[in-house]
Amino acid sequence: MIRLGDTFEGYDDRRRLYVVLSEPTADNNLALVNLISHYPHLPLHDPACVIIHPSEHPWIRRESCVFYEGAVLESRLILETDLDSADLQRHPHFPPQLLSRIQLGRLLRRGSLLK
Repeated sequence: MIRLGDTFEGYDDRRRLYVVLSEPTADNNLALVNLISHYPHLPLHDPACVIIHPSEHPWIRRESCVFYEGAVLESRLILETDLDSADLQRHPHFPPQLLSRIQLGRLLRRGSLLK
C-alpha cells in the first residue's frame, strides 16, 4: 500500500526520487513531486525552492530542491502495481516534518497543487 510521504525511484528514466505529496483524490490519484539537484548559480534555479539536505533523508547525496513544476497526478493503483512488480524501487518514508515543509512550500509558492 502506498501512502502520503512514501518515496520511490524509477518513475522516470533519470531515476529521480519521487515523493507522494497527497492523500488520494476522489479518482484515487496521488500527487507526486520529485527532487532535483540544487544549483543556485544556474539561470533556471528558483530562489524560492524548498531545499532538502543530505542529512534529512538517506537517498539524498547532495543539496536538492523540490521540483514542483514537474508535479504529476498518478493513479494509486498503477503506482502500487509498479511497486509490487519492482518497476519502482521503494525508499525510506519522508519524516512528517520534512513532508510538511514540502507541502507548505508548494502552498506558499502558487496555491494548491491539485487545481
